[in-house]
Amino acid sequence: MQQVRQAANAWKVLLLLFLANALNFFERSLLAFLVEPSWTAWHLSDLKIGLVGASFTVRSSCLCRRREF
Repeated sequence: MQQVRQAANAWKVLLLLFLANALNFFERSLLAFLVEPSWTAWHLSDLKIGLVGASFTVRSSCLCRRREF
């Protein structure tokens, strides 16, 4: 009975990790697709586009630190 419960929990954890990874990939892909239109619309330089990308990385790492178990 204990092994069945552990196996079920392991699959739940695996599913949560997969969803977190998929969401991270989607967020970064969306940002990459929006670079060119925002670059031309707002006349952003390479540095400013890089800072926007870095801000998403910092935001993601800060959110992960808040949810430590």
